[in-house]
Amino acid sequence: MFDLVLKNGNLITMNNNDEILYNKDLFIKDGKIVAIKETSNKNKLDCRKKYDVTHKYLLPGFINTHTHIFQTLLRGIGADLNVWDWFETALDENVSNLKKEHCFISAKLGAMESIKSGTTTILDFNYPHPTGFLVDECFDAFSSVGIRSIVARAIIDQGKAHLKIINESEKEIYDCIRLLEKYHQNDNDMQHVWLAPYTIFSTSLQTYKRIVKLANEFDTSVTIHASTPSTIEESKALYGMKDIEFQYSQNLLANNVLAAHCTTDIDKSVLDILKKCDVKISHNPASNCYLGEGIAPIAEMLDHGLTVGLGTDGPASNNNHDMIFIIKLTALLQKVKYLKPEAISAETVLRLATIEGAKCVGLEKIIGSLEIGKKADISIFDLSSLNTVTMHDPIKSIVYSSNQNNVSDVIINGKFILKRRVFLEQNEND
Repeated sequence: MFDLVLKNGNLITMNNNDEILYNKDLFIKDGKIVAIKETSNKNKLDCRKKYDVTHKYLLPGFINTHTHIFQTLLRGIGADLNVWDWFETALDENVSNLKKEHCFISAKLGAMESIKSGTTTILDFNYPHPTGFLVDECFDAFSSVGIRSIVARAIIDQGKAHLKIINESEKEIYDCIRLLEKYHQNDNDMQHVWLAPYTIFSTSLQTYKRIVKLANEFDTSVTIHASTPSTIEESKALYGMKDIEFQYSQNLLANNVLAAHCTTDIDKSVLDILKKCDVKISHNPASNCYLGEGIAPIAEMLDHGLTVGLGTDGPASNNNHDMIFIIKLTALLQKVKYLKPEAISAETVLRLATIEGAKCVGLEKIIGSLEIGKKADISIFDLSSLNTVTMHDPIKSIVYSSNQNNVSDVIINGKFILKRRVFLEQNEND
């Protein structure tokens, strides 16, 4: 017996052939897509539930490859500040006394907001840690909402930029090991633990190397802020070269590394390093604009064969978790950067938000496309509203015209989380 059948939908699959399948029934069992068939009244519907999605478009849920979920409580505090003042005013002053309850409510709010824009997986770059067990609170919140999550436990143990949130290296490493043993070494594919040296200048080299070694021991991944004006400036001051070049010289780059931002001084030599090491890129266009850090050369990265996903970054430098906004902004900024409307296509950008994002977080075998055997993480779009009619091309309408109001339903791990724009197990008014 099937758990759920989605009847008569149009599937934007994001598979290897970029197929759009019209008028299909999609069958779900045990959290997975188990069949896709032509819709027909003759289809045997031995199922617990069926749901009519006629005229609607089903997509793999969006994958947010970089955010800081605690910043949900900091929207607008650092507006219009340069990055160094932003570090101090928006972050350090406010989060040096972060408590468990703050982390839980910010994670819950952020997860719910994410789902309303069609996001089904988030990677939370989790810092700071003025007290223990903050990551546990985030995981509890994510679990209560039902979103698939990766928490990258970050370490800040040196530097002038974050004096109020620096912690002892040994305590940080100990907590990383605790989290890996508790959450990463189990069969729960809804929760994953990564490790995160915050930046090249806020994590000591010795600790950074220990993080990389630990990640390899636990078969997990590493993410870091990289190649921004501030990371390059500080890396040159500390080590005499750009951060990507220094990381490469120290054997810190590999195919399990996700570099966030990469807006600055991305010349051919840097692209070659990233390609050689198979480093993945998380593109965060809104925060890059917000902090005046430039426009990442995504079109060139893709031409170079790099894997790129999209991220909102934290709400302190974006002010929301809206992946639909990020998708459109990505497309528009690349056209502005290269002064070419054809610099990047709507189809390519939608892939960055789905299957390419899945590759960035190492989950492409289970999410990122609508295919038999993959997890049923599905966002359902209704393109019949005022802002999307007339609709001549569904992908272009989603990328350039849609907004959160077009997301009618969200299914994660085979379960309705949002149905007819209402959370089934959460009360937004609470």
